[in-house]
Amino acid sequence: MRITLIKYISKEIWSIFLTCMMVLIFIIMTTELLQLTEYMVNMGIGLKDIFKLIICLLPKMILLAMPVACLMAVLLSFIRMGSDNEIVALHSSGISLYQLMPPVVIFCFICLIFSFLLTMLWSPYGARTEKSFLISMKSKAGSLIKEKIKERVLDSDLINDVMFYVNNYSPDGVMEDLFIVDKRHGREKTFVAKKGRFISGKNGIMIQLFDGSVFPDDRDGKSQVHSFKVFTYKLELDDMVNDKSGHDPEPEEMYPGELIGLIRAQGEDSKNKILANLTFYEMFSLPLAVFLIGIAGAPLGAQIRAQGRTKGIVISLLLFLSYYGIFMAVRVMSEKGAISPAFGVWLPVIFLLIISIFLLMASSGRLFYSVLNRLVYSRLNPR
Repeated sequence: MRITLIKYISKEIWSIFLTCMMVLIFIIMTTELLQLTEYMVNMGIGLKDIFKLIICLLPKMILLAMPVACLMAVLLSFIRMGSDNEIVALHSSGISLYQLMPPVVIFCFICLIFSFLLTMLWSPYGARTEKSFLISMKSKAGSLIKEKIKERVLDSDLINDVMFYVNNYSPDGVMEDLFIVDKRHGREKTFVAKKGRFISGKNGIMIQLFDGSVFPDDRDGKSQVHSFKVFTYKLELDDMVNDKSGHDPEPEEMYPGELIGLIRAQGEDSKNKILANLTFYEMFSLPLAVFLIGIAGAPLGAQIRAQGRTKGIVISLLLFLSYYGIFMAVRVMSEKGAISPAFGVWLPVIFLLIISIFLLMASSGRLFYSVLNRLVYSRLNPR
């Protein structure tokens, strides 16, 4: 009987969970379509590369969707059983809510393990791969200039030893009033041109300059200034992405061991240390939040009977939004140093733990009768 009941409830939960996950991931994916479309149009990224980017983004999407999907799967399963009077029939047979919890616990535990794999392995790998992939793509596209121009100066964090000053960058990719200083190969060379553009090549990027002059390194006193109508020279691909495939990763791109090393290496008031602490603790708190929010769905759904699934969806979203609101608020406070990262990360989990315990006690009747007995006793025995 128990095995049959576990299979029956598990089948109900998993079918709803998988449906919710697909719907939620699709909804989240639509928010990324604009950025992916821009990559395809401006950077020439093909469908194969877009698919790689989607694989890199999937961990974040799954982690965002999983708490809602877990809660809705358990909640809607118990609402459906309650609306069909199955829970009443089981209670009449002497089966309490606690005896219905094993399939829920098994389901939530599987989600917990999968969430741990996401936060500790797949999510850092995806974030790191995404960043390296985009840097590689940008190094092959003229859109690098448009994205990096700030206050007329091209930020050269992706181009080693080359500084650009661009007065204007038109939508068609033409730069106007260029001033370029190339310090590669140990010698400084300066280019001044009225116009210029980038030409992507197979092995690198060609810079084509129009109506300008070249000022070579004059340390030996023999170099001369050369004027030109059209001048083209090559930026090696290695110069564009040198050391960026092995760039210093951000905390969200690090594995647990790397985060511990960063935490120990940074100073007490370092912003990187705060972010590393937040990321490290979230690797454990997020899976536990998934587990607890799924557990809370069982007693909550058992008490909602004839009201239907619509009310269950609204309640599940309200509970998730409450958790997410607390999560975001304490994260911002932790980043600003107002509270400890450890306290800020675990506070939403404590909130879910309290909610789960309260709902389990309330559904069993213990909490209700305990409060009722105290009220009656206080009325009959006034001090």
